[in-house]
Amino acid sequence: METADELIRRQLPSLVKANGTTTESSRPRNISAQPFHEWNTFFTEVLSTYNDLDLSTLVSITDDQDLSERFAIGCEPGLTTRFAKHVCDAVSKVMSVVPGLSHLTFGTYKAAVPTNSNKVLDIVLPSTLNWRIVLVGELKTYWTVSLQDHPVSDGPGGLIPLQPHLAQLVEYMQLHKRKYGFLSTYEWTIFIRRTDDFRFEMSLPVHEKSTNPSLRQCFLSFVSWAAQDGQYTAARDFSLEKLNAPTQPYFQASTRPTSGRHHIATSGDFSIGVNTVLFGTDGIARHWINCSQLIRGTPEKAVYDAVWDGQPAIVKCYAPSRFMSYAAEASTYERLSQRRPDGFEFFPSLLTHGPIVCSSLFPAGYILVISKAQGKPLDTQWSHISDTEKLHVKWQMRKAVQVLRSVGSVCVDAGKHNVLYGPATGCVTMIDFEVMQAVDGTVTAEVPELLAIFGKEAIGGSGQRYAGG
Repeated sequence: METADELIRRQLPSLVKANGTTTESSRPRNISAQPFHEWNTFFTEVLSTYNDLDLSTLVSITDDQDLSERFAIGCEPGLTTRFAKHVCDAVSKVMSVVPGLSHLTFGTYKAAVPTNSNKVLDIVLPSTLNWRIVLVGELKTYWTVSLQDHPVSDGPGGLIPLQPHLAQLVEYMQLHKRKYGFLSTYEWTIFIRRTDDFRFEMSLPVHEKSTNPSLRQCFLSFVSWAAQDGQYTAARDFSLEKLNAPTQPYFQASTRPTSGRHHIATSGDFSIGVNTVLFGTDGIARHWINCSQLIRGTPEKAVYDAVWDGQPAIVKCYAPSRFMSYAAEASTYERLSQRRPDGFEFFPSLLTHGPIVCSSLFPAGYILVISKAQGKPLDTQWSHISDTEKLHVKWQMRKAVQVLRSVGSVCVDAGKHNVLYGPATGCVTMIDFEVMQAVDGTVTAEVPELLAIFGKEAIGGSGQRYAGG
């Protein structure tokens, strides 16, 4: 046996990661970083609350040494199981012997009521008295989302790469009227408290090996606050759209012909079959293209190989629910095409786009056709290329981001998975502009894209601005 205090104070064991996913999971929602402010008293409050709890009760010993962690992970569901074991189980065990908290336990979303089948949270804390949610949590993989590189102390500009993930968490907090929520990669965790419709207080990132307070201490105090005062009801006229980031200029994508898409009829392949997508304005099929191979796809978005005008092309199809993603990408490519020839080598060419009129392949929505760039995703190559190549890629991406700034845009979901690199030619191409926002006073010339792609070393690094590092 050991005391509850001994268990909670201990650091988490390091996880074993092998291979696995290389891209982060997020929804195409974008929330402004402006409402997020540093929770300056977080650690003081954690220790104060913790010291008021009676944790002298004995609990069963938990084996959480580094050498005991033998379960290898490579994806978000795998990471979730380890988070549940080393954070949720340990904290729930201690809560069971703490007066006022014994009715709480961490669990899966479907264990709580009511739930929304379209919005499934990763971790929740329900009360066993009625199984209502007390606080919510969202998990990401630590090898694709670097919470430690984006502390709230860096200001709104530094938080931009986290905006889609924060949007997801805030949406869940709003849905269940919760004041408290957390975003974690297991290695790092940030805690959020909503104090107003347009104000969220965010802790600095807390490391898995943090002490005084440990990560478990932070969670136990966090749970205690949520149990006492965890509900937040926004004003009747409030909507999440009011928190959206500023849209980029000319957001509404034009469907008029441009120099990059002057075709009136087809891609050059006159056959029409099951792989054909017909598209055009006003419900009239003025263009069509035949897709040759599915690269990746879901009911909401699909990407195909194709040929346009005899040249390799990429076809992206968006469901009606993804119109904002389509419009952001189409308008970005249109404005980049206007920069020719300056900076054009860093981006694919826009060939055509418009509403889908008819297709058995992708029945409804919007289509965008761009030239196929050389190379493979950078995230699959970064650990294998030379230092000289890495410097070349960084320099090319720095110039690409400068071009984006010249057209007034910030790429919110930038990452190595959105950069193509061809070692044989040295070609570096930035792709995917589905989550964009306008440049404002919080954005420096090259942050946040370079920070999101390469980390702190790309911009010279800085002093420690997180806890437990």
